[in-house]
Amino acid sequence: SGNTRFLSKWRRKLQKNKKAVELSMNFLVMVILSIVVLSMGIVFVTRLFSEAAKIPDSLNQKTETEIARLLSSGERTAIYPGEITIPRGKADVFGLGILNIASDNAEKCFYVNAQVSSTAVAKDGITPITVTNQIEIIVKQQYAVENKDNIKILILAKVKSDADSGVYVVDVQVFRERITSSQCSTVPNSYTHTYSNPLKVYVKVP
Repeated sequence: SGNTRFLSKWRRKLQKNKKAVELSMNFLVMVILSIVVLSMGIVFVTRLFSEAAKIPDSLNQKTETEIARLLSSGERTAIYPGEITIPRGKADVFGLGILNIASDNAEKCFYVNAQVSSTAVAKDGITPITVTNQIEIIVKQQYAVENKDNIKILILAKVKSDADSGVYVVDVQVFRERITSSQCSTVPNSYTHTYSNPLKVYVKVP
């Protein structure tokens, strides 16, 4: 009977130790998983900020200078550069300049419409390719420009990671409306006054 009691106590102790080991193992697994998830999150956020840091948030000096030169030569609107190369999954910017040559201060509200043209060709320069959801164009639409003054605008082009290689055309159109400056912050449902001829930027995706 003494041996039986000893074996019984030993089994209970062994079971407790086993449960303790299982709890310790579960805790260790949870810690490891938490570390892995945290590390992945840090890598993702770091990569996200790294990619964002590579996208310019202002026009470079060369673009500013070229746009100023074009506007000073008598152009109402100017765009530079006219051609950019953007790899898949990347983004880049180009500049748009607007010179207000209105005869009075009433015509100071300008609106920018920039979108990818339905015309695009593959790398061979011949084969048409689909443009839907290939490139995203981001630009503020409304601007107030005083009479005889000008403004330089940044336009961002983001190429999707699965975009087809080829040459895409971005059409940029500027409109002017005769409304009060306080209404410039509101984008109208339709535009009535075209300010200049359409401008084009060619985006090459390698």
